[in-house]
Amino acid sequence: MAMLFDDEIDASHYAESFKGRVTELVGKTKPIMVSQEVSDILTELNSEIRTGQMKHMAWQLLANLDDAGMAVEDAYKALANGWEIRKETLYNVKVPHAATSYYKKFSPDLCDAGDKFRIDLDEDLAQFTEAEIEHYGLQDCEKEKVTDDEQ
Repeated sequence: MAMLFDDEIDASHYAESFKGRVTELVGKTKPIMVSQEVSDILTELNSEIRTGQMKHMAWQLLANLDDAGMAVEDAYKALANGWEIRKETLYNVKVPHAATSYYKKFSPDLCDAGDKFRIDLDEDLAQFTEAEIEHYGLQDCEKEKVTDDEQ
């Protein structure tokens, strides 16, 4: 019989109790990259499977993953191999017809424009995700991708 463990100590204790042995598998697969939304659902599903405390039917959580754009096969791979949250691409959004002006978030419902000499473009409030660009109605504006050294 073969069992998979994340922790070597747990594996050793289990093997000792059944007079077995521990063999380390090499070539670990890469974790699946997912959004924060999908990660939250996978975390809940994983917790419910491991603890046996099913607050939801498993099919409900799998349906939620499907709604979030993850195929059932990929969900199983993520549960088996692990997952990491994909870092969202961020943008500085330029004000149309203003060469040096950019938008900045002031509240969940309000963003305003300011000159780049007064707005710190490295600041979180001046960086927008695709969803925020759509939320604030800035889809028609030019956007500049924020690079890793700026994040």
